[in-house]
Amino acid sequence: MRFLADEHFPMASVRLLIAAGHDVVHVGHVASGEDDVDLLVICESEERTMLTFDKDFGDLAFRDDRYPSTGVVLFRLKTRAIEEPAKLLLRELAVDDPFSLHGRITVITERGARFRDFE
Repeated sequence: MRFLADEHFPMASVRLLIAAGHDVVHVGHVASGEDDVDLLVICESEERTMLTFDKDFGDLAFRDDRYPSTGVVLFRLKTRAIEEPAKLLLRELAVDDPFSLHGRITVITERGARFRDFE
């Protein structure tokens, strides 16, 4: 899968996802300082799913109808262990069809994942 990792997404998790065969670009390398709407435009144009800890992406999707068809993965974790986000995402991708990320916001916690379609 193709992902865009938000600025606060740990590089150790980016490297782990790349090692697992995913195409991951970190915002800090390509669009540092861009606002959230611009990041969603990048996701859409490059067909990448957004990886973030920022709840603002959910607000943009549901309040402002601004979302990429490729989806948003929002991590709500108690721990900030640097490889934990990637490990949890890889766990969910192994259980569920990866294309189920498209067209929805996926919230990942230590307990599992829940989904809400954008439309």
